[in-house]
Amino acid sequence: FFEGQGQFAFRTKMNADLSAEAEVQTPRPLLAVSVEVANNEEPLPCLPSDIVGDEPLADDCARQSWRQRVILCACFAQATVCHLCLGTASAILPPEAQALGISLPAVGAIFSTYSVVCACSSTPFGWMCSLYGYRPVLSAGLTFLCLGTLLFGVVPFVAVGSKSFYLFVATRALQSCGRCLISSASIVCLAEEFSDSTGTQVGRFETFVGVGFAIGASLGGLLYKWGGFLLPFAVAGGAVGLAILPLHLIHRTCAQTKAAQSTKRVSEAVHLQGSAEKCERGQPWAQPMEVVLPILAVFFAGLGFTFRSAGLPLYFKARFDLSPAVVGSLYALSAAFYAVGGSVMGTLNDRYGSRAMLCFGLLSGGVFYLLLGSPYALPACLGVACFAISGSALIITAYASVTKAVSQDLSVDLGTAVGAADTVYFLGEIAGPCLGAYLAQSFGFATATVALGATLLAMGVACTTTLHR
Repeated sequence: FFEGQGQFAFRTKMNADLSAEAEVQTPRPLLAVSVEVANNEEPLPCLPSDIVGDEPLADDCARQSWRQRVILCACFAQATVCHLCLGTASAILPPEAQALGISLPAVGAIFSTYSVVCACSSTPFGWMCSLYGYRPVLSAGLTFLCLGTLLFGVVPFVAVGSKSFYLFVATRALQSCGRCLISSASIVCLAEEFSDSTGTQVGRFETFVGVGFAIGASLGGLLYKWGGFLLPFAVAGGAVGLAILPLHLIHRTCAQTKAAQSTKRVSEAVHLQGSAEKCERGQPWAQPMEVVLPILAVFFAGLGFTFRSAGLPLYFKARFDLSPAVVGSLYALSAAFYAVGGSVMGTLNDRYGSRAMLCFGLLSGGVFYLLLGSPYALPACLGVACFAISGSALIITAYASVTKAVSQDLSVDLGTAVGAADTVYFLGEIAGPCLGAYLAQSFGFATATVALGATLLAMGVACTTTLHR
């Protein structure tokens, strides 16, 4: 009897030990949460319920979808009102400046203030997004933009001559700081909220950038005719002022929902696990060329948009006998192509990848600049209008590549990376008119455009062979 009892106790103890060992080795049950990973990698394992939260998954998905729609509307509204304010001065400042005794080169310097300030401030403002979050940076940007726009319209009533020139430069700089804060915060917001479709959403954002510029130029001229110089800027600045509180509350409310908090915890856990796996495989960053080449390409996008500005009207007048009004309509058509091309290029970027769109942007940009140097009027006009498509592809590719690289290395700040890409673009905008004017004066406008077109084609071929090995 005692021998039997001892065998029974021994078997019971062994079964208990085996069960305990199995519990230790068996992973904790996981919820059926689907987590997609970019670049067609193996899907990450599902996350435990204490990370996701106790609410049903369907409720979280519904709240997340509603929140993302609201944030999209807010970001697109910000892009529109921001560039509406910046575009208002394009049509009405030259005649008003002439009446105040400001020379034409000085007017050009006032407009150039925008690119210089953006090139200097984009990176530090992007770093502020990573340090403080995009919501306070966005509120500060809207405030700066509102004050700069209102003060810009008051300048003719408080000063004339050189004093008015310096006041125009200062208020334009304040507007530019607001623009950099808004743009950096908006792109960081889109990259965080739409990590699986960043290219599409950034493309749509750029579409509303073009819409804002177009509305600002047309509405500014109409209001200037009705009520003088102050009225357009009062309307634009007032619109931004009325939008500050609602837009801030939208972002703040969306960020405080429980669904957003649980999604953020899921995202952090996925990024940590994905980053650890990439480090184990020896890939803490994406391939360097996949980041360096898009950043270099966005410089040529800014260069291409402004390279032609100095010599194009005179060249078209002398070569094809086209009036400035026709040249202005070509620029308007280019803005329309940019607005439409932004959404299309963003969608194509998410579908075919940044590599293909980078090569497309460089190769097509080279072709369009070669057409601009053509001895025939129609190809030259097509080159002016259609380069906006190539430029939008390069800009969207740069942002998408940077955000993708940052998502693979959590030690890099997303805001700083986006600001750096913005800085490189505006450096291209600054270099464009200077380099274009020098080459046009030294070798002729047609030769200068052909040289830039050949450079873009060579870069496109190099990117194609480098990135598609």
